[in-house]
Amino acid sequence: MGTVRIASSQVSPATTFYLEADHVETDTKNRRWRVRFYLRAVNGPGGSTASRYEGSGVQIGRVRGSEFRRHAATPFLPGGYQNGATRWNDGPWDVWVNANAAGWVSGTSARLDLQMQLAYGNVNTTPTGFINLPRIGTVPPAPTPLPTTPDQITATTMRYQFSGNGDGGNAIIRWEYRYSTSPTFASGNSAWIASSGTSIISGLTPNTTYYLQSRGVNSFGNGAVSATRSGKTLVGDTPGMLVVPSLDGTKATVTLTPPPTIPSPTGYRLEYRLLGTTNATAIDTGASTTVAPLNPGATYQWRAAAKVGTYTGPFTAWTSVVQPNTNTNPGDYFDGATAARADLTFAWNGTVNNSTSRAIGKAVLGWGNFASGSSVSGGTGTVSRVTGGRSQQFAARVEFWTPTTAAGFHAGTGTAAGQTFPALQDATYAGLAHVRLPDRGQRLAAMFLWLNGAGTEVGRSIGTAVDVGASAEVWTPLRVIGTPPPGAVAGAVRVIDVAGVGWSVWNSGDRLLIDDVITPFGDFYFDGSTPDTAEWLFSWDGTANGSASRAVANTAAPPNPLLDPDCPPVPAPPRPPDVNNICVEDDVTEWRRFWQEIPALYVPTWVDTVPILKVETTTAVRLVRVRYYPNPFGRSLDQLERDGYCSEQIISYIPGDTIFTLDGVSQRAFAEVTGSAATLSADHLLQGNNNLWPVLGCGIDYYVSVDVPTDTPANALTMGYTLVQRYA
Repeated sequence: MGTVRIASSQVSPATTFYLEADHVETDTKNRRWRVRFYLRAVNGPGGSTASRYEGSGVQIGRVRGSEFRRHAATPFLPGGYQNGATRWNDGPWDVWVNANAAGWVSGTSARLDLQMQLAYGNVNTTPTGFINLPRIGTVPPAPTPLPTTPDQITATTMRYQFSGNGDGGNAIIRWEYRYSTSPTFASGNSAWIASSGTSIISGLTPNTTYYLQSRGVNSFGNGAVSATRSGKTLVGDTPGMLVVPSLDGTKATVTLTPPPTIPSPTGYRLEYRLLGTTNATAIDTGASTTVAPLNPGATYQWRAAAKVGTYTGPFTAWTSVVQPNTNTNPGDYFDGATAARADLTFAWNGTVNNSTSRAIGKAVLGWGNFASGSSVSGGTGTVSRVTGGRSQQFAARVEFWTPTTAAGFHAGTGTAAGQTFPALQDATYAGLAHVRLPDRGQRLAAMFLWLNGAGTEVGRSIGTAVDVGASAEVWTPLRVIGTPPPGAVAGAVRVIDVAGVGWSVWNSGDRLLIDDVITPFGDFYFDGSTPDTAEWLFSWDGTANGSASRAVANTAAPPNPLLDPDCPPVPAPPRPPDVNNICVEDDVTEWRRFWQEIPALYVPTWVDTVPILKVETTTAVRLVRVRYYPNPFGRSLDQLERDGYCSEQIISYIPGDTIFTLDGVSQRAFAEVTGSAATLSADHLLQGNNNLWPVLGCGIDYYVSVDVPTDTPANALTMGYTLVQRYA
């Protein structure tokens, strides 16, 4: 398991004395080691049968300064031994050495000190040595909860974080945590739950204090339990809500009452919206408020939540309330001066000022009517423009008056001149439409209608069908990519219902809302926030959010390939920099580690040795952490103190297909990126401690660890180093 020999050569007569020590057993149960010793003397080198010392003498072996055995004789070195012959070989003697509580020989050291004393004639010397004994593991020490844990607290969840303090000398099998409603964990406990050090705990009871602990587990058993942390979940009940419209329909009074678990809320959040729209108006209010102005005859949806300080609890379900309408005429009231709205035009049904009035819906500019998409499906209805779109003020609403009889109804941009987009035979087009189904679900897809010069359909491209669920709020995107067939010179974008699982006929009263129909060229669309790329610049042709989009080839100078996509460079004054935690490793809890050894053979004693590290990537990587560990006692890797590094370098980002160099001679960082002709400065990507640039020396071993986050792809990077000697 391990052998150490202490030798001392003496003259007159020439004799070599040995103390030999072997580690022969580790008694894990009793936490001790058995070390076997020998005392030996050999004639020579250069001895003869006449070599002798007739006086008394002694050879003594000691462990930690305590004698374990001696060889004493008179004459001490008798003659008659050939050169190289063994005068004596005493032993074996077994000595049990006890481990300390941490499993080490002493403190955190594996070193067992040995002595061999020689005393005869004019000789009195005590050469020393040591043997390293393997650490005897124990259960892991208690982890340390983070000072701010628990955090991210809601009514039913909280986050718990902790960090380990070692593995007890044996590999961690798992980390665990538990929580309880009792500070002594006497009741209301969870089982111990496996954790990576960061855990989101869900399913908690609102308005309840929870206590949390953590521990590690290795092959010796369950480790010591951490200090206890506590946190209280937020309240989670909804308030009572009563909405009373005024008689004239222009306002409504809302009365709110506290939830059962919040007898004294600090306020309420009230939201309301027109039925069929998604954009709600929010009001922070007390127990009662009057909302105005509202539209007589309109249906509004209301919901509310209780507030405690900055926390807003869950909302009630949307409640629909109809505002009274004192006008007996159908539709909106018209007095002859009512201005037309974006979605309605008002008119008299007969004699001006002496007949009933009516509100007439507006058609969707540039779209086909209901009949243009119902030739296969059947059914009747209307396509009109309504307020409350997905991203702007309008949307198209398809309303079915009578049921359809088959799949294949479609609605969208028209097929007449001025309503289509030009189609090129060798081009690929990508279309997009957003849909919302306030009443029922349906299986839908986006579609290109391809048209010839006469406006007649010559083909279709239908995208992937999506089973869209009913929702009063959610807009679902539908996409299609297609190439025009022969004869096509124009195209229109449509939404079509597709037979299959989730499809059924449209019924009377069903509604389909369509918005943000986009027909770009070149397999892209622009929604106002699409970022420019190295190849394309995106923009509107005309009015923002109200015209066609365009992609223009980007002829600007290519971007710096070493710009970190998540951490832009620090801006020049006077704008202050933004602190972005993803640029550093504080939020990384688990690493994948690689080791390299620099033997003492390559680290001269009297000159400085400076490493030049090269990292070569196949894909982009983030947070490459390099640490250098001095190893003066020649310990094996499992005995190395992991916090004993002398230098740390952190590369925040390296692009793919790059050779990244940390040059310790010039103390600079450089990168050679595939496709870039020049070697680029990369100093802005390097971080670390005060000993950023390591200098090796003293003729000792070093270890080098290279860490990457665990989500880094396998084979994403390779590493190597060159050592350069320089005089200090």
